[in-house]
Amino acid sequence: MYAEAATMWSQAAALIAQAGTTGDERCLARAGALFHALARVEREAMQALSRPGSDAPGRLAP
Repeated sequence: MYAEAATMWSQAAALIAQAGTTGDERCLARAGALFHALARVEREAMQALSRPGSDAPGRLAP
């Protein structure tokens, strides 16, 4: 999940930079769609981390 989110953040940043360079509003629309999907991915990651007994990477033991 984390690798997927990192990739999506990079893609969104590149699209925003491209929009700034070219003035193409379609890049912003594509970045917006990525942010929507990214919210889902990050919500799922946080839900996985919050599950009791989760052995998700980076989870602190109680």
